[in-house]
Amino acid sequence: MKIRIIVLAAAFIALAQLSYAASAVGTIGYLEGQVSIVRGGRTLPQPQIGDAVENYDLIHTGKDGKAEIAVGTPTGMTGSVKIEPATIFQIKVETVNAEAKSTLELMTGSVAVKVKKAAGKPTMTVRTETASLGVRGTSFGIVSTIQGDVLVTCDEGDVAVSDGSASAEAVPGTAVTRLSDSPLASVPVALSSLEDFRNGWIAERIEAFRANAYPVTRDYAGRYAKMSIEFSRAMDDLAQSPALIKWIREDRNGVKPRANDPAVMKEKTEVVNLLFAVRKNLFIFERVYYRILELADIAPREIMGEKISGYGTVRGFLAQVDREKNALASRMALFHYAEVLFADRNGGSSGGLLDGGSSGDFFDSAKSQDDFFNN
Repeated sequence: MKIRIIVLAAAFIALAQLSYAASAVGTIGYLEGQVSIVRGGRTLPQPQIGDAVENYDLIHTGKDGKAEIAVGTPTGMTGSVKIEPATIFQIKVETVNAEAKSTLELMTGSVAVKVKKAAGKPTMTVRTETASLGVRGTSFGIVSTIQGDVLVTCDEGDVAVSDGSASAEAVPGTAVTRLSDSPLASVPVALSSLEDFRNGWIAERIEAFRANAYPVTRDYAGRYAKMSIEFSRAMDDLAQSPALIKWIREDRNGVKPRANDPAVMKEKTEVVNLLFAVRKNLFIFERVYYRILELADIAPREIMGEKISGYGTVRGFLAQVDREKNALASRMALFHYAEVLFADRNGGSSGGLLDGGSSGDFFDSAKSQDDFFNN
């Protein structure tokens, strides 16, 4: 299977690299080892301490990489986010009812967060594929493994953890786990040994993957084959949107959009459904994609010759993903650029895109679309 790349999409990605609507949501306070930032469809030169982190930036740390981001006023919170090695992480901030709503997307790896509310009633959510964390102003850590296992530990305050069907609280002395094949569970842990517990849990989950590497890889190959086609088709439609073409040109030329302009409102109705069509696939697919890249580094060599339907072998599957990764990354960047342009024309709000179009937002009915335009 090959990703279909159309000329229009390639042109828009080039524009995105030249002009990417964004604002600073934090500042890099510490760097160590290999760290990169993807912004506007390209990987920036090696970041430096003091550099701004902008809305929708995707941050990668290598096996030896670490970073710390000081978050500030735009998020409605003050504090820091420490990003551990081998982590892929994104910060998204929008405005809802004049309050900041921050979403920290953890694709894979581990982060430690220590924040408190600055003013008003801001919200902060951390999301993985299988769990969502409500942050009230606290100090906690979250790990997401290659199989989608999640560990949440807390050394101050409390964190509400939900997997969509159940909920639990991580507090000092009690961690929360959500394994890929198990429901949420509360686990007692002594604060004095929190780091040892976390490291031991990560090592245990890596070994669990290695013992089951072939079935896990075969499952990811099946998901990749299906979801990459769906993503490509949805992105083709978005990339050809006349409204999006216009927005990118306006952004390049420094045109400031007006949310309540009738023409802009009409354009939003065109773009919003296209964005949602991509988003309902990409929320999971983006995480699957980055885990497959991680899998390629740690999968046992002895499984490389095992059969994978549609790809020949595990080696053939990983080789095809490697060939397609640059095109996929560019198209994902184009989608995130379109998200920013949409929010710029919607009073700083994603209109529910950060929730993946969950029940209760304006995507559920034509009536709720009227609420969406009340900005």
